[in-house]
Amino acid sequence: MRVQTSTVPYHSVDFPPRSFSLQKRKDGALLLASSVPSLSHNERFIDLFNATVANVPSQIALAQRTADDSWQTITYADLKRQADSAAQWFLEHGADAQTPIMVNSHNSIEHAIIRHAALTIGAPYVPVSEGYALLGAADDYQRLRFVLGLIKPGFIFAQSEHAQEAVLACAPTAQLICADSAIDASFIPLANVINTPVTDELARATERLTADDVTAYMLTSGSTGNPKAVLHTNRMMCQAVAQQKWMMEGTGLWQHGVLEWLPWSHVSGLYVTLSVGVLGYTIWIDNGKPLPGMFEQSIRNIAELRPSYLTNIPAGFALLTQAFSQSPELGRRFFEKCRVLLFGGASLAAPVYTALQEMAIQYTKKRVLIASGYGSTETTTGCFAAYYPTENPGIGLPLPGTVSKLVPHSTGYELRIKGPMVTPGYLNQPDATHDMFDDEGYYCTGDIVDFIDDSEPSAGLEFNGRIAEEFKLSSGTWVGSGLIRTRLLERLAPYVVDVLICGENRDNVGVLAIPKGSIGESQWVEIRAHIEEYNSLHRGVSEFIKHFAISAIPVVLGSSEVSDKGSINQKVALKRRAEEVEQLYNVEPTFHYLRFD
Repeated sequence: MRVQTSTVPYHSVDFPPRSFSLQKRKDGALLLASSVPSLSHNERFIDLFNATVANVPSQIALAQRTADDSWQTITYADLKRQADSAAQWFLEHGADAQTPIMVNSHNSIEHAIIRHAALTIGAPYVPVSEGYALLGAADDYQRLRFVLGLIKPGFIFAQSEHAQEAVLACAPTAQLICADSAIDASFIPLANVINTPVTDELARATERLTADDVTAYMLTSGSTGNPKAVLHTNRMMCQAVAQQKWMMEGTGLWQHGVLEWLPWSHVSGLYVTLSVGVLGYTIWIDNGKPLPGMFEQSIRNIAELRPSYLTNIPAGFALLTQAFSQSPELGRRFFEKCRVLLFGGASLAAPVYTALQEMAIQYTKKRVLIASGYGSTETTTGCFAAYYPTENPGIGLPLPGTVSKLVPHSTGYELRIKGPMVTPGYLNQPDATHDMFDDEGYYCTGDIVDFIDDSEPSAGLEFNGRIAEEFKLSSGTWVGSGLIRTRLLERLAPYVVDVLICGENRDNVGVLAIPKGSIGESQWVEIRAHIEEYNSLHRGVSEFIKHFAISAIPVVLGSSEVSDKGSINQKVALKRRAEEVEQLYNVEPTFHYLRFD
């Protein structure tokens, strides 16, 4: 994304100043690190949470929509009281550090109670995507069964009817807990659990916790196979929260609460929630999703709460610009309060960036800070962030405690990371754990990055794709699909949700696009012009787009094709469209098709 710098000033936000160091080693690798001294942080997350409760007991911790569209809330004091009672119940029923507590639920107050109960006694907390239950029945819940076999939970909390059906089918011997109405007598109502009298046993269990105790098993997306269970420790949690606190505390952006839709089964959603909680502010739970037909809930929450800080993925911000175009009054009310928009998961297309800034300027005479970050399940959360004014956020610069090694690669640098927020490994997978680190102990992310401006490192890094998504043409030439995808989305964002880059073992590169809606003739003319513009700048066989078509196969929401964040898994999506790929390379495809020479 390249947008010309405007003379319009930004709204003032008191983020910390940029501070980093950059060293070039003899082997050609670069070391990029934060120059901020190591952050002072506690060694146990429960101590951070208890301190917050002591400081702001009556502050609303979480709020969620009810069936009558009002807000149900819980204070920090009540959250601790109910979590302590639940923790006592778990102890009385055999919970310990070797007894994971799995949660198959959307974001909710009830989910939070179970999570804090697990963290209080050191029983590993395992949040599982609701998608495992919602769409798993068709294949006998294969992914959920795999995870259950890997984790072997002693307890499972299932909130929705779908979740209850799934865990009952797959884990009938586990101790099952539900929020309200149960589909089977084997489920224990949460109301019974949170009314357990607390004894001294709870304090003794908490006292035994250490910095290196495992607090959670966070599941990877499983984009290249079955999910892995990433070990998260108290030390990792505390470092991640300390990084977020360092970046956000002085801004005042979270003081009026944070509207959060990111699922807690994903590290970004989980750690934003934990960090907001440690600062003593309110999480307003948004159960909308950045997908067509599911974004209306988010729009309603945005209209009511008017957050000063909003996080979403690029596809969500594209939908938001559409909503503001349809309702200028909504846009005006939003930008009067909004100061920061944070995205992750992919690059923000230039048309979307421009539209957001034009709206902000129209209503407030100033630009909003559009920021980004980077992290993975293995690094706890965002260990990089672009927290400074920029027209090209990229993934930013390392946060305190983060040291990155940039290893030269054909399309940039392979990113490797070291720091106290990096996992010690995967559950019961010693070979995979060994392979994730290089000989210097850096976690090998598998991601490719590059400097936004080689002459100005302070501009930060940008994401150039994943090594796993690279492939070879029949000539043996490598194709960096991530970089092509980013460049095309910058141009095609008004018309498509995503693009799938194909051509493995073929003579040239092809593209299948996932449309936002129907594509008329006028749109086809514009799409052709955009691709011709792209091709004029990228004539090499590894970048030139020879074939282009719109996929006729709809995206399956909630499946492995779509992550919890709403982003599309390239490998899974291409596998589902194998016949379309074959047609794309036929002489006479049976669908609307563009060819370029």
